[in-house]
Amino acid sequence: GDGSVRLWETATRTCIAVLAEHSHPVWSCSFHHTGNFLLTCSMDGTTKLWDVNTLRCRQTFRGHTDSVNCVVFQNKSNNFITGGADGLVLLWNAKKGLLIRTFRAHSHPVNHVTFNRTGDLIASVDTSGAAIVWETNTGTPIMRTTLEGGSANRSCFD
Repeated sequence: GDGSVRLWETATRTCIAVLAEHSHPVWSCSFHHTGNFLLTCSMDGTTKLWDVNTLRCRQTFRGHTDSVNCVVFQNKSNNFITGGADGLVLLWNAKKGLLIRTFRAHSHPVNHVTFNRTGDLIASVDTSGAAIVWETNTGTPIMRTTLEGGSANRSCFD
């Protein structure tokens, strides 16, 4: 974990770029549906928006007070969500550079977040095994369960 992200050309198996502005290990990344932008999140507490065409960082998002563990773009949208070691799930707009909503219900570090296909629901899981489904527009948790056996590492919708 040197804080960098490498972009690879799979056809030639060569590294075509190194994005190196994070100061700590990068935990997750997500491409925008156009393929022109990449989000990265890091143990340094930031999320960065990269322009894949210019290989420049367009914006640094700060809202978590600890490591940002996961990031994902909403399908066909400029919105994205992050989950952090501070137990928060944050909804952002990449184009405007704004924090839209803070989701508070986790009392442990969030390991993973995701949108459903239509983007009206968010699922998040944490290190205690808590799984929460939220309404995107209101931030209201509509379902909560705790999985037996400890940490939950991945969430998804069918």
